[in-house]
Amino acid sequence: MTARGLIGAAGEYAVASELSRRGWVATLTGHNSPDIDILARYSKEPHPQVSIQVKAISPGTRAFPLTTERERFTKDATAWYAFVRFDHDLLQGPTFHLIPWNVVAAVLIEKREGAEAQGKVVKPSRRNFLTEWVDEDLYLDRWDRLLQPVPELALIRRIR
Repeated sequence: MTARGLIGAAGEYAVASELSRRGWVATLTGHNSPDIDILARYSKEPHPQVSIQVKAISPGTRAFPLTTERERFTKDATAWYAFVRFDHDLLQGPTFHLIPWNVVAAVLIEKREGAEAQGKVVKPSRRNFLTEWVDEDLYLDRWDRLLQPVPELALIRRIR
């Protein structure tokens, strides 16, 4: 397994650990699903199951690399991303941004269209996602949001 693969696996386990610590029953899919790394259900109340795609980056990395497939919307209102950033100080633990799938798709599309409108060359197969493109107050370590309905796309902060 590559170093990148190890960071990805560490991110998945970190998210599952946080979910379990917060009262969720979390199951890793074991790479059997292209869009879902973790299935989770809150154990204290009847809530729908959520599906989570985990993306993790190592210390010193700013952008989360994604494929262009991530520009598509889903009808699944329980689909989320967990963006995991590992810090140089491993005692600090990682930071987590929990962002609805369709918010990520909308930001990626808006970013690409903005770059194309400026005449910039956009790679056809890869996208980078930066967590500062969305409102930190809405998504940074907001595990409670997994229990709420997915917000409307209007909640996306305008991209700079």
